[in-house]
Amino acid sequence: MCKGKVGISNAILNKKQIDIEGKEFDLTVENISKFKSWWRNISLEHLAVFLVTGALTIIVLAVLAFSTSKFFTGSAQGLDFLINESKVISMILSPAIAKYFILIVAVMLFATQLTVLDSTSRIIAENIVLIKRDINIARAYYAIIWAQIVVGIAVFLFGFNDPVVLVVTGAVINALAMFVHIGLTQKLNKKFLHHSLQPSTARRVILKISWSVFGILSVWAIIDAIGKYLH
Repeated sequence: MCKGKVGISNAILNKKQIDIEGKEFDLTVENISKFKSWWRNISLEHLAVFLVTGALTIIVLAVLAFSTSKFFTGSAQGLDFLINESKVISMILSPAIAKYFILIVAVMLFATQLTVLDSTSRIIAENIVLIKRDINIARAYYAIIWAQIVVGIAVFLFGFNDPVVLVVTGAVINALAMFVHIGLTQKLNKKFLHHSLQPSTARRVILKISWSVFGILSVWAIIDAIGKYLH
């Protein structure tokens, strides 16, 4: 009987035996129905958490920045821009709300970075274990996460502390990573998934468009960086 593979996300610190290669299941009508139901729920969760919530947060912050920037003088950037925003909020509303705004921004930035450290460390640790199976996944996870923290501290110690430069650099690296990731995902989906489990035509089109966009952005950013370096 034909079998299909479905990746399973396991708790990184689970003390039991962890299977990070996925599980096989018989391609029966019932199992395919369960898989599609699971995939539909995952898609709805990602739609709500990442797209809707993310878009709403970006729009609110953009409107706030636009509304307060007209009170600025000069061209403040990075943390100075946030400080100016808080001053305007303090002037228009109250100092207490301005302090609350700074606190919320700090929590958002900290939570975002913490999430990035966790997810990247988990992914890298899983891949290391897949390549070298005698490594403990929990130890690999902690080693990677602390390595990233040490590198981050070193970046600041060497004077690279401009938030805008760091954010742009991180965005370029993420775009390049997504370009590779989406390309590999498309190839794996087509090669290893049974046709009944493969993404729909609409999803494949979206993946190809996303892959092209990230590729174009990555190439453009690299060419722009080389041009600035040469001049």
